Amino acid sequence: MAMIDDLEKTAIPLDEFRQVVSIDPYNFWQMTHPAYDHAAYCDYTYTHYRWLQPNHGAGRADFINALASATRRVSEKLGYWPVQKYEDQEVVRLPRYVQPVLYNVTPLGFQVAWRRVVSVGTLTWTSIQAGVNIVASYSAASDDVTFTVVLTSATDACEIVVCYPGTHVRIRPVDVTVTGLVATITIKKWLLGNPTKWLTAAEFSPDIAANMLSTVDVYRRWIDTTDQITLAWEPDIYTCGCLDQECHICQMSMITACAGPGNYKIGFVKWQAAQYEAGAWAYKSSKTGVRQPDIAYISYEHGLGECGKTDDHLLGVISHFALALLPIGLCGCDSVMEERKYWQEDLGRNSGKGTYTFGSSVVDNTFGLQRGAIEAWSTIRELAE
Repeated sequence: MAMIDDLEKTAIPLDEFRQVVSIDPYNFWQMTHPAYDHAAYCDYTYTHYRWLQPNHGAGRADFINALASATRRVSEKLGYWPVQKYEDQEVVRLPRYVQPVLYNVTPLGFQVAWRRVVSVGTLTWTSIQAGVNIVASYSAASDDVTFTVVLTSATDACEIVVCYPGTHVRIRPVDVTVTGLVATITIKKWLLGNPTKWLTAAEFSPDIAANMLSTVDVYRRWIDTTDQITLAWEPDIYTCGCLDQECHICQMSMITACAGPGNYKIGFVKWQAAQYEAGAWAYKSSKTGVRQPDIAYISYEHGLGECGKTDDHLLGVISHFALALLPIGLCGCDSVMEERKYWQEDLGRNSGKGTYTFGSSVVDNTFGLQRGAIEAWSTIRELAE
């Protein structure tokens, strides 16, 4: 379903943004509040798409797009992400050295696109339990939905994720603790609404079983470090002798390599030709000393935060920037409207109340002069110093 696919568009969980902006969680996820009648103080309920709303105010999809844009723009300026993110098969053109180098016995290195590398390897999904029945875990007296799953082997709690049934779309955030081979998972009730209810503008009650997910899928989402780097040689059109075997024009030859922490903080990764066997990386013997490889393919996880959590400071900054980037007006309770108005205010615009004076560093920023954009730009400059 396209609606739930939208939730994976941004590295920062949408509900973390919702919390920063201080929107009532049940309102935000299109539900009536189980503890009180929210119509008594605020009768606005958010839908997924704006066209479902009679007044066409911003929907969750608009928040997602603004949050994704703000996160990407801030991350590109910083050189790293505020939350751990996976990069799949990045292509790196390897540097040419003046002096001959025995690349297959001497560790060399290269710079990847993103700083703050956490782990090099292939993202892998391993099913822990599909179709976990959580119906009995709902309680009218609590916002928490807690259930357990049995693990088949020792698993880090940070690797356990919960998905909408039949998908790899994560329900985020979740709280997981592991004791022995038993994982205890707690999810807020408002995150477990049945996505089929998002097809209309009608709000629904979380206390009615049919309105909520009855099952979820639980996975181990982990980085397989036995598959790290692939080295590639472009064919030599004159000799066609890439490695120790014949190769064809326009067809690269490849071998595997392992990664070493040259300086992960700045995104510098060391590599050495090797193959994984018998539970360890071993020296790869080959007659590949003719010339060093041309390209490296690398997959890796990078970014700040731990265990799926976003860096607290950058979460607030990016959320405010996302509010400034909303393409349309934001409807909702007075507190939410004031929040949006505050961070969207164009501080470079003349008004009857006077004007603002900025230094050159603010005037020259590429994000704009809205309050949320200026905060994001100033934060980037501070962190870069």
